Amino acid sequence: MVLLPSYTLPPRKMIKILFYSAVLLLALFHPRLVNAAPPSGNYLELNGGFIKAENNDLSSPAEFAFETWIKPNSLSGLQHLLTIGAEGNVSPNYQISINGGSLQLTYSYAVNAMRQMTTGNLSPGNWHHLAVTISSSSTKIFINGVSSFSAGGATQLKPLGPSIIFGGSGSSSFLSGNSFKGSVDQIRVSRQARDIAGNWQNGIYLNDLTSDNSTVFVWNFNSARGSTEATDDSQHIYGLLIGGDSKIHYYGALPTPTPFVLPTLKPLRSISLFPKPTVSVEDSSPYNPVFSFFGRDERPVYRR
Repeated sequence: MVLLPSYTLPPRKMIKILFYSAVLLLALFHPRLVNAAPPSGNYLELNGGFIKAENNDLSSPAEFAFETWIKPNSLSGLQHLLTIGAEGNVSPNYQISINGGSLQLTYSYAVNAMRQMTTGNLSPGNWHHLAVTISSSSTKIFINGVSSFSAGGATQLKPLGPSIIFGGSGSSSFLSGNSFKGSVDQIRVSRQARDIAGNWQNGIYLNDLTSDNSTVFVWNFNSARGSTEATDDSQHIYGLLIGGDSKIHYYGALPTPTPFVLPTLKPLRSISLFPKPTVSVEDSSPYNPVFSFFGRDERPVYRR
């Protein structure tokens, strides 16, 4: 039997190995710490304004998904993000809100059935990717690609309309006040419970979202400041920015208006108030200057 010499790593080297191993494990098993930043491009800033759209398709979807990036200015109180439903109803069909630093989901289904759940921890001044999926088997809330809450599913979901409001303002009891103040990028609503964790791992949310047959609308917010429309890349539902530039606008400097320049006119003939006399000389006669005085030059006058 051969005895091998024992070897002990120095404490400093052992600490380095343990540290880098911990960082690797965090990166592999906690994707919420990776790529927690919105895609490059423009985004929308809200300071009391909101987006409003209308959906005329009032059929009941089999499933539901909501995906977006937000950066809240603060986490105080209740701030409504997405609200879908008829403004005359007592409760919304779907509503995703910030409630005291957590993400809150409220939705109606079947006959007079409603479900509400709150989960997660958000932080002000930072970008977060938020997502919600509802299917017949589960209801899930995701923060930065990780499921923060999972419960039973639901059937007989309510329509994805008629009113669609982002930012939390409107005329009904469940829409009035509670405005979201902060930044938002990428909003996609679908009739399908999408694979949020898979999309996060594959970097789908680092680029503009695309549309497919399940997409109700997708707003990537790539317009310049001054635009008052949320363009739908699926060409289904366009949103209108309500509140004016001070309350809702695309990121960037407000374009200055193009200066108005009057057309250049050709100059009139010169006007001589004190003309000099002209002298004409004839060869056949002795020197005899002829003086001719002219008045001011004016535009010609035509007879009718």
